[in-house]
Amino acid sequence: PNTLPNGIRRVEELSASSGALLNLNTDNDGLWSSGANTVNPGGGATNPIVLTEDDIPLPVIIGSMNIEVSRNNVHLRWTTLSEINNAGFTLMRKSDKENSWKEVAFVQGKGNSSQPVEYSFSDFGLQPGKYTYKLLQRDYNGGEETFNFPSSAEVERPAEFNLSQNYPNPSNPSSVIEFTLPEKSRVSLKVYDVSGRMVLNLAEGIYEAGYHKFTFNGTSLASGVYFYRLEAQSGELSYTRTMKMVLIK
Repeated sequence: PNTLPNGIRRVEELSASSGALLNLNTDNDGLWSSGANTVNPGGGATNPIVLTEDDIPLPVIIGSMNIEVSRNNVHLRWTTLSEINNAGFTLMRKSDKENSWKEVAFVQGKGNSSQPVEYSFSDFGLQPGKYTYKLLQRDYNGGEETFNFPSSAEVERPAEFNLSQNYPNPSNPSSVIEFTLPEKSRVSLKVYDVSGRMVLNLAEGIYEAGYHKFTFNGTSLASGVYFYRLEAQSGELSYTRTMKMVLIK
């Protein structure tokens, strides 16, 4: 409202995002046609008041924000208590090895809701390190507000070498092979047929400690049984494991 020396005479409705004038009401004597004054439309004596930006209802009220870490995956959950004109949330991530924020995903908002709404997103396949997350909430008018997750997520370095069973198995014709390295290692990951002949070389070289995955594509191979073998060497540490998989086309 605009406050004049003799009280409030003009009440304005402004856009919360741009400040543009949307609507107004004026009166020479400070009374509505009903006889109520401009600061108390229901009637009765009252002193003039001044509204500020703090009195504007927030587009989104956050109830809770939580982070859980499972292996090298981070699961994020947040709850809104109410929403007004909420287009959605852009999830941002920053690691202890980076100086800038990166956009991870956009999660559609509910729009308008007077009831609690639960949201979640899983950030898969991260390497060891500490990660910080925040939400950029956007409304349909272009307004934006930032909400920081109260804690960071730490993905720990694997404790040991490991080669996992490919999935899906049988392959038709592709599947994923994962392995972990506790230290920076020289790695060889190869696929052999039942006669022992190498048919695919999936990985060869130096890889950092952490979680790694490769895609086996059997398009050029015949259906049947195959074996994949991981060899890893890091100083005096070494690891070798061979596993069986089935290709069906």
